[in-house]
Amino acid sequence: MAGLAATEMFYEAKIIYESIASTTSPGFNPREWSVLLTQAQEKVVLDIYSDGTERNEPNRKALYPLLKFVEKTSGDIDTNSSYPNAYEVNLGNSLLNDYLYTLNERADITGFTDIEVKPISRDYWNANRFNPFKNPYEWMCWRLGEYHGAGTPLDIRPIIITDGKTLTKYKLDYLKKPDPIIIPNASYPNNTNSIEGFVLYTYRTTGLDCQLDQSIHRRIVEKAAKLATTYMKDQALQQMQIIEDKQDV
Repeated sequence: MAGLAATEMFYEAKIIYESIASTTSPGFNPREWSVLLTQAQEKVVLDIYSDGTERNEPNRKALYPLLKFVEKTSGDIDTNSSYPNAYEVNLGNSLLNDYLYTLNERADITGFTDIEVKPISRDYWNANRFNPFKNPYEWMCWRLGEYHGAGTPLDIRPIIITDGKTLTKYKLDYLKKPDPIIIPNASYPNNTNSIEGFVLYTYRTTGLDCQLDQSIHRRIVEKAAKLATTYMKDQALQQMQIIEDKQDV
């Protein structure tokens, strides 16, 4: 793909880090730089998400590879007896494996399509369930902000709709979690050491390049170098504290 390969991102991040750090600062090995680049990548994604994925063309272009769409119909929708006029949407374990942030939710109910799905908390539901002016209606339903599938391989979302209607479809646009950035290195041991489930040994020769648009590759590099500098300073402070503690004894 176009843009910086994982090895190139490593080299550039290392150059920036070494230009900031002192000559006595600790270095980082390829596995540690892979972690730093992966953490930096997720922070950059969060920054763009917080800024607004649709705010401008650069934001849309940067996160396009992460956009995913899920649509669930009757086979994955069941009634939910815990709440009045409620249904359960079974999103399945595939979403749990790569879900990062929700972008948009919509639903179809009898007689209406693409209605708004409003995420709410249980406190909000308790405070407003008897308020006829805030209850779900034909163009808006509630989705409780809790996951009833916690601790199981399933992600269950409770949807509360207006009385007398049936939930027929649930649609979710979301950002998937980006794959890690792994620097190729022949010294990775043949074991299960991994970054976010990706075994390092598998990528010892090929590496794993950043899947995001090349327009933000150097942004990720700069963020990784800053993270490395922060960790280096934290480590130095810890070492100083250990020395001071010994002197006080």
